[in-house]
Amino acid sequence: MKFSTGLRNGILVTGSVKSQLDGGTIKVFNASSIPTDADAAESGTLLLTISLTGTGSGLVFDTTATSGVVGIPSGAVWKGTIATSGTANYFRWVPSGDTGASSTTAKRIQGTIGIANADMIWTVPALVSGNEKILNAFNLALPVGS
Repeated sequence: MKFSTGLRNGILVTGSVKSQLDGGTIKVFNASSIPTDADAAESGTLLLTISLTGTGSGLVFDTTATSGVVGIPSGAVWKGTIATSGTANYFRWVPSGDTGASSTTAKRIQGTIGIANADMIWTVPALVSGNEKILNAFNLALPVGS
C-alpha cells in the first residue's frame, strides 16, 4: 500500500493513522494505468464507493490495535453498491470531499486489488453493476523496524 505525502506528514506531526483517516471512504477503480502513488490524480473508471453500511457515512477504524494492526470495528459493515461493471484493480481510501486531483496534502491510502499478490485480496474482482460489495476484512499494519 502507498500512503500519500499528506497522510505521512499528518501521522508525523498531528496524530494517529486513525485520526487522519476516520470519516473517509474507499473508492474502487478499474484502470489500464494505476496511478504511481497516492499523491497522483485518480485514473480509470470508478466502480464502487465503500462506506459505513453503504449509506455514504464515513468509515472508522477500530479503537484498538493488536500487534501493530488495526481494522474494521466489530459489528461494523463496510459496503457499497456497484455503480459500474468492471474488474477492480486498485483502491483509494480518501477523505470526505477529496476531488481525486493530484495533491500532496490530501490524506490517502492507495493499494492494488487482485486474487493474489495484491494489497487487497478479492476472490472475485469482477464487479457487476447493481450488486452489493461487502468488505469482510480491512487490516492496516505498521511494519516492525529492523
